[in-house]
Amino acid sequence: MAKPLYRLPRLKLMRLTDLPKDEILDPSWVADYQTKYDALWQQVTFLVNRMYINGKVSEFPIDLFCPPHRSTFLREVFFTFYQAALMCIWRIAVDTGRDFLTIRGLKNQIAANIRKDGPHDHSELKEAFLDLVRASDFEQVVGAAEESVRDLRHSYLAHLRTARVDGTDPRTSAPLPVARLEKLTEAITRQMTVLGFGLERPYLLPEYNDRIRQPVGRRGEPDIDRLLTHVVADSEIIYWPEKSPQGWKFRRPGLSEEELSWFNHYREKLGLPRA
Repeated sequence: MAKPLYRLPRLKLMRLTDLPKDEILDPSWVADYQTKYDALWQQVTFLVNRMYINGKVSEFPIDLFCPPHRSTFLREVFFTFYQAALMCIWRIAVDTGRDFLTIRGLKNQIAANIRKDGPHDHSELKEAFLDLVRASDFEQVVGAAEESVRDLRHSYLAHLRTARVDGTDPRTSAPLPVARLEKLTEAITRQMTVLGFGLERPYLLPEYNDRIRQPVGRRGEPDIDRLLTHVVADSEIIYWPEKSPQGWKFRRPGLSEEELSWFNHYREKLGLPRA
């Protein structure tokens, strides 16, 4: 998930970024705007970090290194964070309750509070903001997924809809795989850049964010990477080339190219030769 933030059209974005908030917005509303923007930023930070961890867990070849009876913890972490991320997306991007703070709601409030009596033309300011809104793909991405988000929220997460109790496990039959949640998360961060008039605040925690410089000796691997390396170090198969050469001779051809790449990736991390 640590991908570069989407870049919006720079000319109008730079113009709005260079202006004080009280020259863009009604001065009497700036404090309220900042409070609401900060609250949404905290929610997006919650979302982005859970998606970062889940991205690591979902790409980890759990079936290669963990027998079923030793993979429960990682699978439960994944499902728990998946549900937490989905509920956060519901809260800030899909919910339409009038009493709730959402990205769409703040967007509409900004448009309604563009300053009319300031040093800049009201129509130009509003059009510049709306151009940024149109240039982002928030509505397209969220609109394509919101029915699935709503269904999962109403049927399994916040409620248990009787009509959907059919014996299937929503954790394995969910219509929103991690890749789609990642696209939703990226669309949300892009829209937050619009709502911040070009401000790109970091969402990833410092330990996970390569763009944040750490004190000397503090950088190192993120905790989730260290945890997954420990899982591999505790597995049996990673040592097969040395401990069971005959078994490895028959096991190796059965690995896919991707599995073998992961296998040697962790062999090297553990100071072992490629196999």
